[in-house]
Amino acid sequence: MANSITTQVIEDGERYNITRVDFLLDTSNASETLIVDFPGMSLTHPPSSEVRLERIWYSIQDPIEVRLMWQADTSTAFMDIAGRGDEKFWVFGGLTNTATTGKTGSITMLTNGWASGSIGGSMVFQCVKCSSTTGLAAGRLLTESSDSLQAETGAFINIG
Repeated sequence: MANSITTQVIEDGERYNITRVDFLLDTSNASETLIVDFPGMSLTHPPSSEVRLERIWYSIQDPIEVRLMWQADTSTAFMDIAGRGDEKFWVFGGLTNTATTGKTGSITMLTNGWASGSIGGSMVFQCVKCSSTTGLAAGRLLTESSDSLQAETGAFINIG
């Protein structure tokens, strides 16, 4: 048998992309593999150029550690995860790509810790499509009215 890494896009809307990743290692650690494919996502208005990671759920069998990276000319590691967890990054605005050249807006992974046998894990990524120049999310333009802000979705946010 060979290592396998599969992705499933659960949602690819105007604002959010939710992608599930399952992996099974039985021959070696996984080399860098694309797992959240920004260029493959549906178009947004206004146009997006990358994703902002807002949340990740994961369950990874011991002793594996997964390194998450922003894809670029030289991929930039932004987080190592192991075990089980639910990380909520929206509390401070989310994680954004810090690579300087050749960034694609996508996320890749590799693993460390495989020694023998079959070891696996699952991860779910909740991403917001956004502009790398403004950091604003797609599909949620806000316009000012007298005492509230109204999203294009019709929801009101009271600021008074």
